[in-house]
Amino acid sequence: MSKPDEALDLVGRPIPESAKRDAVHIALAPVVAGEDLNPGDWVAFAAGGHTTVFRHGHRYVGIVDPYVVGPIPKGTRVYLFLTPGSITSLVHRWQHPAFPD
Repeated sequence: MSKPDEALDLVGRPIPESAKRDAVHIALAPVVAGEDLNPGDWVAFAAGGHTTVFRHGHRYVGIVDPYVVGPIPKGTRVYLFLTPGSITSLVHRWQHPAFPD
């Protein structure tokens, strides 16, 4: 568990004067825009799905890539930035041609 004053605990809230410069991991997942979206829109998956996102849903899972410049037309593949602290496991994986998978 992180300390209460660590950046990950403060993301999405007003921060205290004691907040310092930091870095956090944000989980990303490739998704498809199920409707025209804008960068930073809060989105949810279609019922029973895990690839297509919509602004109106039952359970928001994160935001559309806030760094995309301009509107995101329906059908566009973009990254979904999952809500910080919402993932239940984190594993870093890498590949290199000199090593077997």
